[in-house]
Amino acid sequence: MVRIYDLMYQASVCLNNYYGLMILLVLLGCLLHLLVTPYDLYLAFLEKNWSNTFIFLQSIWTFGHIMRLFLIVQPCEQIGNRLEKLSSIIIRVLWSEHRIDVNQLGVLTMQMLHCPIRFTAAGLTKINRSLITSIVAGVSTYLVILFQFNNTEK
Repeated sequence: MVRIYDLMYQASVCLNNYYGLMILLVLLGCLLHLLVTPYDLYLAFLEKNWSNTFIFLQSIWTFGHIMRLFLIVQPCEQIGNRLEKLSSIIIRVLWSEHRIDVNQLGVLTMQMLHCPIRFTAAGLTKINRSLITSIVAGVSTYLVILFQFNNTEK
């Protein structure tokens, strides 16, 4: 089990090192597209030159960008949840009265403590569900600012 955890840790480090910048760019693209697409839809409603096809396409694009964001974040979140379950199982086993090699479990707990498996976007942000909350908050704040700015121009 110690070897498996070590391989998982090395895989997460490699993923962060080699693909961190690409993941960051994809997340920034999702952020920008989630700003632009609803704003274009809003402008089309204001100008009253929209069609059902345009509304449908903009809705599909918005949904696609949201799904792309979830496809990046959800696997990282699930791995974090599984690691929390693993640590609670190890603690229960250590405190139980079963005859188990405590040294191996101690090594595994020290390894989990000192070599945590985390996924980041180029080291700038952790990739978990709090990232979705941050993106939604940022998008809604900027959209409100854009809507208000657009209303004051007229």
